[in-house]
Amino acid sequence: MRCLALALLASTACLPVQAPGRGPIVAEARVWTWVPFPESRCAIGTPTGIGINVAPESSELVIYLQGGGACASAEDCFGLAPTAANIASGYGDAQFQGEGNLSGIVFIDRLAQDNPYRDASFVFVPYCTGDLHAGDASVAYAVNGEARAAEHRGRANLALFLERVVPTFPNLERVTLAGGSAGGFGAVFDAALVRERFAGVRVDVLSDSGPPVQVPDAIRQQWKDQWAFEPPLDLLEGLAADQPASRIGLLAFSDDVVLRLYADVTLEDWRARMEDLRARVDALPNVEAFVLGGESHVVIANRLAGSDEVPLSEWLAAFAGDDDAWRSAWP
Repeated sequence: MRCLALALLASTACLPVQAPGRGPIVAEARVWTWVPFPESRCAIGTPTGIGINVAPESSELVIYLQGGGACASAEDCFGLAPTAANIASGYGDAQFQGEGNLSGIVFIDRLAQDNPYRDASFVFVPYCTGDLHAGDASVAYAVNGEARAAEHRGRANLALFLERVVPTFPNLERVTLAGGSAGGFGAVFDAALVRERFAGVRVDVLSDSGPPVQVPDAIRQQWKDQWAFEPPLDLLEGLAADQPASRIGLLAFSDDVVLRLYADVTLEDWRARMEDLRARVDALPNVEAFVLGGESHVVIANRLAGSDEVPLSEWLAAFAGDDDAWRSAWP
């Protein structure tokens, strides 16, 4: 009955839901299916899971990490205006049903003609941990004088999901780890984990609005204290060297106001950090960036945009197609 009600509200049929299990996932081809993982944890302690959409004939897989802000304090996680998505509600079957067919996310939209991955298999990783998909810590925040636990388990959840995802796709030639905003950061932060689990398989990274700039020391300390996460300063360089034949694509806005506010830096400071990132990208042969001018956030929402006379759709097609002409585009 609940599923029927959701279907009526969303004007779409309910998506299949599997019972909890272990081992390879068996799901209907080209249909989004919710797969619960009882041992996983959202920030409020409830379990979550993944969406999966299998193309049996494909040797490519896209793993998409959902975005939605970040939090590392009582106010930001549990205040009147939380700065991270799905903290109060968690994310389970009901939330997944509300996503419909995930048609708003180009990288995993099988019907989008400008999606170079439309024939691949897809895994959708929801976001309910507030930690840029990077944490593995339980923290007690003081909320109205009482301790309230937050499970910042984004990285731990992904590791759990991969225990079943990896054997589900035994014949892959290529994995693309993608994400937007918080998921864009997560794609960079979790790339080494995904490569480790898919041993011997090429893993590309496509990060939208999660540029690996050098963040202020205060932010790095917050990540370490609250999320048990401390990325190396040369993370991008390490990923590029680890798989020289792979590709790392970075999508961003030059003056992204959302990221500036999160980092608590001035426009001039942010631009200096982006210039530093540009120099680092230029030094790495398998890393390129597509940067639009302006203060907006999430590039893929501007699918008709272009930078340096290069259309976004062409840049993505060159990235996915291993085109030798793939190059950075800066405003």
